[in-house]
Amino acid sequence: MDESDLLKEVADQGQVVRDLKAQMEEAVSKLKQMKLDFTEKTGKPYPEPNKKKGKKEKKPAGEGDKKQQQQQQKKKKNGNKKKGDNNGSKGGKQKKESGGERFSFPKTEEEMINFWESIDAFQTSLKFSEGKPEFNFYDGPPFATGLPHYGHLLAGTIKDVVTRFAHQTGHYVSRRFGWDCHGLPVEYEIDKKLNIKGPQDVEAMGIAKYNAECRSIVMRYSGEWKQTVTRLGRWIDFDNDYKTMYPWFMESVWWVFKQLFDQGLVYRGYKVMPFSTALSTPLSNFEANQDMHDVNDPSVTVMFKLVDEDASFLAWTTTPWTLPSNLALCVHPEFDYVKFNDKKRGRTLIALKSRLFGKGCLYSEEEKEDVEILEEMKG
Repeated sequence: MDESDLLKEVADQGQVVRDLKAQMEEAVSKLKQMKLDFTEKTGKPYPEPNKKKGKKEKKPAGEGDKKQQQQQQKKKKNGNKKKGDNNGSKGGKQKKESGGERFSFPKTEEEMINFWESIDAFQTSLKFSEGKPEFNFYDGPPFATGLPHYGHLLAGTIKDVVTRFAHQTGHYVSRRFGWDCHGLPVEYEIDKKLNIKGPQDVEAMGIAKYNAECRSIVMRYSGEWKQTVTRLGRWIDFDNDYKTMYPWFMESVWWVFKQLFDQGLVYRGYKVMPFSTALSTPLSNFEANQDMHDVNDPSVTVMFKLVDEDASFLAWTTTPWTLPSNLALCVHPEFDYVKFNDKKRGRTLIALKSRLFGKGCLYSEEEKEDVEILEEMKG
């Protein structure tokens, strides 16, 4: 949610408050008028709800009466105090409740986490479940080169629910936190740090030294991750974690791949994928989206000469380098096209009618005089 959305929400909420205030003032005014109407019709003052029926009003007390009342109130107060002491903690609790103290969810959550830590609840639960059927949960570990965000917290909560349920249904569930140390996020940070522009810079530096630099930052935010995940209430082992850069982890991945290959489940295919010219490697969707932003993309409008008359089709493209490989130029059967004469250029052209005049079109509104429509047609 950007700044403009937040400002709009605040303005909307402010309008709600103003509307409620206006409704309250209107209701109070209406209530006063109803009381006046009651008095006019009955000849009696409106009985206020806090006055009990049949109760006589007390006359102003004299000095002697005031002292007597003070003594009675003092006795009553001392009696209530003794009564509260006899009730013990219950009386204290009632006093707190009547005092209007607010319940704090964050504070209670922190107290619960501290209690879990004091009794080592997670490790104790694992010891109690030893020997039970094992439940394996395959987790996709996050990158430690960035801070946790909402997506991590949501997925982590779901993972915690699944593993807790398995534990509570009679399974042994070892939960170890993992770190993804591979991929472009790590290399991207090192490239920025060392001003590396391409593979040739890595080769000049040396692959071993480059890998060492990558390893040095993979756990940059591990402390923040542990603090956030623990505060979330998720039970998982950070002390016995795993990292994808460990040789035995990589060997296990290659072993799994070999099992799939031996069973004929691996095949060579072709797929259009985003490609990094700087790194000379294909990118995953996740990697390609990391640096997504709006840009002004240059484009060209190309003329395609008709073979049977002196006219040309106009086609717009942002990738003119693909034109030599194009086999045909297609039109939509339901769209409206126009043949027109460009007076300034002295050419007869054919284009989509809706793209002829206006902002971002072939001609601006001021250039209409330079265009003569010759014919309209469907594609």
